[in-house]
Amino acid sequence: MNCFHLAIFTSVLAWTASSVPAAEFPKSGATKATGYTVGSAVDGDEGWETGSQPELFVMNGVIRNDKEGGPFDKNFLRCIGQYVTIAGKFVTSGTCTETDKAGDKIFMTFNADGFTYIGGTGKYKGITGGGTTKIENVFEGKKGWASIESYEKHWEIK
Repeated sequence: MNCFHLAIFTSVLAWTASSVPAAEFPKSGATKATGYTVGSAVDGDEGWETGSQPELFVMNGVIRNDKEGGPFDKNFLRCIGQYVTIAGKFVTSGTCTETDKAGDKIFMTFNADGFTYIGGTGKYKGITGGGTTKIENVFEGKKGWASIESYEKHWEIK
């Protein structure tokens, strides 16, 4: 095959792949995913007697389905929350928005036990469910961190 034929073949192949409709997002299911995130504390409340002042934080990252191309693969995650340690127990809560490549969004709340889907846009409109998160900090500084997070997700769209 010469270069001219190879170029035509590649163009036809690319056109064929782009003309195939994307699979519809499953209305329910369960999956595992991994998140790669970085976060930073943006404010603290001084003077607490607990030894750990409450901190507000912002966290951003990318979520990959453990099976490439599966649900929630390559989504952008942005969270705003707070954390504090009280009597040796880590307490955290907040909200996140997960956005896919098409711009559709999932809204959720979280705490130290996991996360809950509270709604969405586009293909995620009416989503419920949630899941658990296991966090491995790979860097921790005075006001920031990087982590790898393992998610177990379950959902239903009504």
